[in-house]
Amino acid sequence: MLEAITVTAHDTLSTLDQAQELRNDYKEELRQTLSSGANEDLLDTIFKLPYCRIANVEQYCNVSRPTATKWLEVLTAEGILLKRKNGRENIYINREFMRILSQA
Repeated sequence: MLEAITVTAHDTLSTLDQAQELRNDYKEELRQTLSSGANEDLLDTIFKLPYCRIANVEQYCNVSRPTATKWLEVLTAEGILLKRKNGRENIYINREFMRILSQA
């Protein structure tokens, strides 16, 4: 029983470390790519919601729809997010974060 708890704890810590490292990498990349006022709220949003919509960025970052759209499209062009059509709207997926979570 203790062995199982130990293994689970190590796996969880590894997942957290990978997620934190990815967040730090993205923070630097956002700083370089989106100098137009993108802030920590955008970074928080794409990690809080590994797949998000334009409306989510509008709400959590308190920005207009055109700004939210621009930010998400730039992150898609940079390969940070993956854009998928869902009905009439787009979903933006933090694919690397999803990969880390799916390994957990």
